[in-house]
Amino acid sequence: MSTAELFQRHAGNPILTAADWPYPVNAVFNPAATAVNGETVLLARVEDRRGISHLTVARSANGLDGWSIEPEPLLAPDDETVSEPCRSDDLVSWSTPEQVLQPRAGAWWDSLRIGIGPPPLRTEHGWLLLYHGVKETVAGEIYRVGLALLDLNEPARVLRRLPNWILAPLALYERAGDVPNVVFPCGIVHDAGSDEVRLYYGTADSSICVATARLDDLLAAVLAAPPNGEES
Repeated sequence: MSTAELFQRHAGNPILTAADWPYPVNAVFNPAATAVNGETVLLARVEDRRGISHLTVARSANGLDGWSIEPEPLLAPDDETVSEPCRSDDLVSWSTPEQVLQPRAGAWWDSLRIGIGPPPLRTEHGWLLLYHGVKETVAGEIYRVGLALLDLNEPARVLRRLPNWILAPLALYERAGDVPNVVFPCGIVHDAGSDEVRLYYGTADSSICVATARLDDLLAAVLAAPPNGEES
């Protein structure tokens, strides 16, 4: 069963670009996302015209348009912040990260490297994980989106991994930009009432887009996948 079209791109993509920002920037991309008091809130990565990134908040009533963007960054780099390793229960004490998935050897779409996407969604079947995978080609790297299911009690244990990708750079705004051929999943919002999942993703390191799917469809696809995710 093909799962390439599980996510449907919003017709108004890209939903946020540098031209929408209240101050001059080069690009906006790779947003975190959540729902707060009925609004969708994005924490967008913003690259300024020095090439240095910061984070800025954008809000929307429906999560698709009508965005209100804060006039100042929420978080910006300084000379005092010390980077610590990726897990913490209290945001004070940090432990070394654990490897959960590995790139698949050979000609696979996620054979070069993989990385975490949005925070996993808790379901009755396990943690639903969207991740990005990269393949090296003669024309450069291609970033796509994959799907896996992790054990609820032991999240480092992979239950299922979909063999094929579920979102790839096909639209012009995904194929052309500062870093071409990139869809980079970062934020996810699930509406329990409608069962809709909204995936917010960076495109070509230049803009922010959104695509939608039904949670039931995502679960059905990953539950039908082999445990190792390497069968066709």
